[in-house]
Amino acid sequence: MKKKLIAFLPLFAFIPSCSRYVPYVKDAIKQVDIKEEKKDENVESVVKSRVVRDELSWVGSFDALMLDDYVLKTYAKVYARDNGNPAGLRERTEKEELDKAAKQTVFYVLTPLIYKDMRLAINNTEKGWTPSLIIDGKGHKANKVEEVDLPKQYQKFFGKHLTRYKNTYQVTFDVGSGPLKRGETVELMFMSGKYSTKFEWKPKSQTLKKRAKATRR
Repeated sequence: MKKKLIAFLPLFAFIPSCSRYVPYVKDAIKQVDIKEEKKDENVESVVKSRVVRDELSWVGSFDALMLDDYVLKTYAKVYARDNGNPAGLRERTEKEELDKAAKQTVFYVLTPLIYKDMRLAINNTEKGWTPSLIIDGKGHKANKVEEVDLPKQYQKFFGKHLTRYKNTYQVTFDVGSGPLKRGETVELMFMSGKYSTKFEWKPKSQTLKKRAKATRR
């Protein structure tokens, strides 16, 4: 056995090392420069996320996006770009979406796919979490809660929160965007039996003031 191994050893001297092929492959195959799209720091910041726990157990998990003016204007920009940027498409889309927002408030909400108890329901008689909109202390029931496919123009807003293991819901309220523009705080509440949680959207002016104070400190 020893003699056989010694007989084969000289052959390895003629086999070039793998490291010699690496530069060759790089030279032979054209390397493509990948241009990273400039990330808008405001995009993912508009999504609000929360996990509701009862001791160590998860009882609810939500990722919510409110279709406010900023989100709708960004949607119009991306939609126009995805369709070749024909003249006037961005402006028309933006106007259509803002006109809708003046009459109703819409949210996209993600919940875990595997937990039926974490799904959204339009009223308390159904099993799951019931959403409601609170403006200046007054509650508003959802006009529509439906499971949908999230349009790709909104997917970038959710970033890492968007996975194939989550349901996407479109939650619609017959309340326009007026309260937020008037400076009122808008709250999206979810209730399920003894549990509840809520998200808060403040007018941009209040948010900017808070950021300015934090910067001064």
